[in-house]
Amino acid sequence: MKLFITKILRNDVVRNSSWLVADKIIRLFGGLLIGALVARYLGPEQYGLMNFVSAFAAIFISFSMLGIDNLVIRELSRKNAEINKILGTAVKIRNCGSVISSILSLIFAYFLYYDNNSLFLLLLAIFMVGNILQSLDVISLWYQSRIESKYVIRNKLIAYITVSVLKVIAVAYGADIICFVVMTVVDSLLGLALLVRWAKIKNGLDYFSLAFDKMIARKFLHEGIYLAMSNFSISIFMRMDQILLGSLVGNKEVGIYAVASLISDILYSIPIFICASSFPKIASYWDENRERYYSYNSKIFLGMVLYAYFSCFCVYLLVDWFVVTLYGTAYIESGMVAKIHSLTLLFVAIGCVRGNMLLVQHHSRILSLITISGGLCNIALNYIFIHLYGVYGAAVSVLVTQSIVCYGSGIFTKDLRKIMKMQTSAILLMPLGAVVKKLVGRSNQ
Repeated sequence: MKLFITKILRNDVVRNSSWLVADKIIRLFGGLLIGALVARYLGPEQYGLMNFVSAFAAIFISFSMLGIDNLVIRELSRKNAEINKILGTAVKIRNCGSVISSILSLIFAYFLYYDNNSLFLLLLAIFMVGNILQSLDVISLWYQSRIESKYVIRNKLIAYITVSVLKVIAVAYGADIICFVVMTVVDSLLGLALLVRWAKIKNGLDYFSLAFDKMIARKFLHEGIYLAMSNFSISIFMRMDQILLGSLVGNKEVGIYAVASLISDILYSIPIFICASSFPKIASYWDENRERYYSYNSKIFLGMVLYAYFSCFCVYLLVDWFVVTLYGTAYIESGMVAKIHSLTLLFVAIGCVRGNMLLVQHHSRILSLITISGGLCNIALNYIFIHLYGVYGAAVSVLVTQSIVCYGSGIFTKDLRKIMKMQTSAILLMPLGAVVKKLVGRSNQ
């Protein structure tokens, strides 16, 4: 048993995931303490406005990379990869995508919200300036391909802690909402600047040595356009609820919903980052050993399900006390929203694994079609349920949509049905007995 545990701890994916989890734990406490301080200071109305703008910006920012994130990691993971050309091409694509998405966001915001709230447009412009300046963040993809996320995390945590201290000072000095939005952007840009410096000093990766390649760009864009639409739809899943709440009900409800989303986003981020860490290994297994590929993914599915069940139990047990203690009674409704979101975690977790599998198996079109259909379904359900149930309706619409997109859609094609069987087996905990038996057998050796 001791040798088995040692082997697990030495595994690259486990070590990389542990850094990602540690990052999330630090950001969890920082987000809960600093986030609660800011939320209490601004109140549900202004805190809601800040999150309303952030949600609107996030939808357009998701399109900035034009769907090439995982494609870049996939290509960098291959032997003899042309690193400078791949990263240089990715930077240029990100530059173009950022500028286009930023302009479109401001045009839409002007016609939709400017007459009622000019402050909305100003805050959005600040977010989008940050988006354009983050083109060099593709360097983090290089570290992900090497399963070395610890270097990304170290540098970005320095920025996060620095900005968190500045937020406390801003509250003490009575800063306005614009100041807090600016600091959110500074957090990302400072982390990126430190990472670029680290890559140059420690790894010799110089921004000025990166080169654009037309052939690589065509390859990325040909496959990436489908993933871009998929990412756009996923962003709609995650943000449209807040946008429609702000448009149909009010900023206060967005503030209540945002507090619940902070809790659920932390829970969602763990499976997302674990899948990001395991993606290079999944890609190599698909090329080298199909039996091992399916066995490995089956274990990941089981781990995701166990994590979702445990998290859901903890949320139902503690969330009401947690919200009132940290955020105050003004945010009491956030507790029930978080409970509904915790049920969604199961489908988000198994959906992340399936997304990796479809991408590795070159089924990006299927993935894109499913997520686009889900995005449209989510908009329709949000519009109906928010009118009927307000802030709770937004949470229910996400639950229904994710269950359909991440699981129910598996009935439509042969490849999806095979993955759906693996998902169902994990949900029913069927592989658990075999895993326990294997562990017991190893401990007795």
